[in-house]
Amino acid sequence: MKSATYTGLCITFFVISLNVTGAEKLSEGDKMARLCFECHTADNNNPDPLIPKLIGQDVDYLVNQTLDYKSGRRISTLMADVLENVKTKDIRAISEYFASRPAMTGTKKETELGKKGKDVYLSRNCHFCHGLDADPATAYIDGAPLIKGQNKEYMYKTMKDMQTGKRPVDIFNLMQIVLLKLTDDEIEALSEYISSL
Repeated sequence: MKSATYTGLCITFFVISLNVTGAEKLSEGDKMARLCFECHTADNNNPDPLIPKLIGQDVDYLVNQTLDYKSGRRISTLMADVLENVKTKDIRAISEYFASRPAMTGTKKETELGKKGKDVYLSRNCHFCHGLDADPATAYIDGAPLIKGQNKEYMYKTMKDMQTGKRPVDIFNLMQIVLLKLTDDEIEALSEYISSL
């Protein structure tokens, strides 16, 4: 039995679809992505800082993380409900929609905590995978997700979940290995820095 939340999302998706004019000629990915707007929004401006920004994210990363939710490898009752009847080909179409939009940006600010976070970012070699200033174009390794401008609260929770093993990490376990060496204060500083880019 589908949850009330899932049903509500479907109704929202249906109503939005009815309001799309034929002149817009939306692709299948555009139409399917509207199912995600209830939580992730169409412009990365969701007021809930624990919901990640998706716009501009790497397409393969989005596909893999969504499939992890669908399979239960990543745990989220809401995501499991939403994805219950979404096919793999549609997951790729949705991911391509979000990936095709301009990359997310954070709230530009310079704080002492952010400066400490930048020091941690560079000294712990985060830039090897995520790029200088969290710009994937300057990374030495391909395939790491875009984190530049991500919500601070989401970044902190994500890193803590990876550190403790609550969230699955990369096949080489690099994220957990690095994060196990960091204090909570350093993770908070990293989150501050990343969100300000």
